[in-house]
Amino acid sequence: MVFVPSPPPPPTPDKGTFTLPQTYSFEKRKVAPSMVTKVGSDPLLDEKYFTTSGRDLYYSGPKLVDEKGNIDRDAYGGSSEKLYSEAYQFLASISDVAERRAFLNDLYDRGLYGSSKPSKSMFDSADREAVGYYLLAMDRYGTTAKAGLGLFRQEYPGGQAGGGVRVKVTAREDVEKVLREESLKLLGRAMTPAEVRQAVQFVQGQQVQRATAKMDIPSLSTQAELAVQQGRGTEVAVQGAARVAQVLERLIGR
Repeated sequence: MVFVPSPPPPPTPDKGTFTLPQTYSFEKRKVAPSMVTKVGSDPLLDEKYFTTSGRDLYYSGPKLVDEKGNIDRDAYGGSSEKLYSEAYQFLASISDVAERRAFLNDLYDRGLYGSSKPSKSMFDSADREAVGYYLLAMDRYGTTAKAGLGLFRQEYPGGQAGGGVRVKVTAREDVEKVLREESLKLLGRAMTPAEVRQAVQFVQGQQVQRATAKMDIPSLSTQAELAVQQGRGTEVAVQGAARVAQVLERLIGR
C-alpha cells in the first residue's frame, strides 16, 4: 500500500512571525573544512561567524548546519505560513511511515502537541504545529531538522506518555476572553470565529517561541493586543480616530 499524504493547506492570513532576535547568540557548530570557501559569499556567512581550533572549522552564524557539517540553509522560522509549509515538507521528506510516526510520538512525548495527539494521517494541523515548534528549536540550535534531533532530546528528556516536559501556553479559553476585550477596544467589534482561532494561534505560538528561546513573555493583554492588530492596522487606526473624535465631542459639549 502506497501512502499518499494529503496536500498542504491553502495559505491563510498572516498570523505573525517567528524569528529569533538579531542579538541572539548562537553556539558555534563544527563544519566541514570545505565550508571555508563560503566565507564572505553571503552576509550570513561573514568572516566574523567563523573560527578555527587546530584544524577544525566552526561556524556561529544563523544559517543551519546539516548532519554532514555543511552550512545547508536559512532558518525555518518566519511567517506562520512559511513555518507550517516547512513543517509539511519535513514530514513529507520522512518517506518511511513507521519512522514518521515514531518522530511525531517523540514530539508528543515531549509536550509539543499540548492537549492534542498525533493524527492518523500524520499531516493534520496539530501535527504541522508540533513540527513547527520543533523546527523553531532547530533555528535556536543552528542545525537542520535531521541534524538537531539529538540536541532536542537532550533539552526535552520526555519519557512520559502524553508529553513529558511541556511547553506551557495560556489556555485557549483564557486567551479568547482577553481577545474579546481587546477586539472591542481596538476594532469596535467582536472578532469572527476564524479571526479568534488565528489570534489564539498567534498568542500561543509567540509564547512557545519566546519560552524556548528563554526570552521574557509579555503580559497576556499585550500579546492579545498584538494579535488583534495583526493585519488590521487600518481598521485599528480608524477605530482609534473615532474614539478621539468622541472624546473631543464630549469636551466641546461641556
